[in-house]
Amino acid sequence: MNSEDQVDRKRPRIEYEREAAAAAAARRAEVDNPYTNHPTLYMDDGNIIMKCTSSTTLFRVHRSILSKHSTVLDALFKTAASQQPPNKLRECLFVEMADDKDDLAGLLVAIYDGIHVTVPEELTVETFPSFAGLLRVTTKYKIERVRQLLINRLHEEWPSALDKHDAKVAAFSTRYLAQQNMDDTIVHPASVIALLHDCAYTPPDLMGPLFYDLSKRTWQFGGDAAGHHLAPLTPSDMEKFIVGMTKIRSAHVKSTEAPLHVITKPTCKAALLPEWLRRVYATLYRSNNYMCTPMEDWSAFLVILKASPPWVCRDCHTLLIKHCERMRQDLWKTVLTSFT
Repeated sequence: MNSEDQVDRKRPRIEYEREAAAAAAARRAEVDNPYTNHPTLYMDDGNIIMKCTSSTTLFRVHRSILSKHSTVLDALFKTAASQQPPNKLRECLFVEMADDKDDLAGLLVAIYDGIHVTVPEELTVETFPSFAGLLRVTTKYKIERVRQLLINRLHEEWPSALDKHDAKVAAFSTRYLAQQNMDDTIVHPASVIALLHDCAYTPPDLMGPLFYDLSKRTWQFGGDAAGHHLAPLTPSDMEKFIVGMTKIRSAHVKSTEAPLHVITKPTCKAALLPEWLRRVYATLYRSNNYMCTPMEDWSAFLVILKASPPWVCRDCHTLLIKHCERMRQDLWKTVLTSFT
């Protein structure tokens, strides 16, 4: 056997041993350093490292900056630093967090951007998860400025002022007609109600419009996804939903009684009754939507009333319009107070 044959036989074994050694080294490195640095929130000059319990991603940040904006984080860091010995990683104070990694990242970005956050123009199934996560962590760590921006966005989406509610409904109708598949992107109000409970923020002027919006969503109920849309609600919220919806339906039915008491002339009273019953049946008692949109139906009724030839004299017609506008405003007050 010549020397060349011996070299050829040894080469595969040598290559195998090299590959095995490299793999073993990689495994040791993984054991020694099982973490992944966040691509933008791991700062070499940071003096505290944070890691979420359910993630291996590390955030290396500046303790003084976080403590300045959150008394809760400041207390958390002080507690961690007081441990004997303090838990450290890479010569930095090491703190494990119970939050979601993406939620914590959103919080840190908001803090480092000068307590600023870009609030989404539209709350959709794509933008809502990060919005909800940020609201939870800003509530938990009392970053009030960012939290208030997010709360204000919810009030804009579900306003308590009737004129703003009408504007939102009109804008939604326009978008819906132009985009028939919007159902798949709409954030369901039950998810928002659950989020507000998580954040201990349930004012009637926001919960009322949310529950009313939920009561209008009968077109989403049933089918293969039966029960899905109400799943986020607690048993207590389900009771509030049922009771509140019943109150609104009852107030709606009562509001449709012929307003003979506002008409001053006997001849106008006689003329009003048959027209009122016919118009009410056609507009306010529609069966195709189960009477679940009383505010919108009253709005449509007023449009018809103002555009149609008067059923009564001009003076009584003016009184009738004012009565219907007042009834609609009273019905909205019922919406705002029926889900407490």
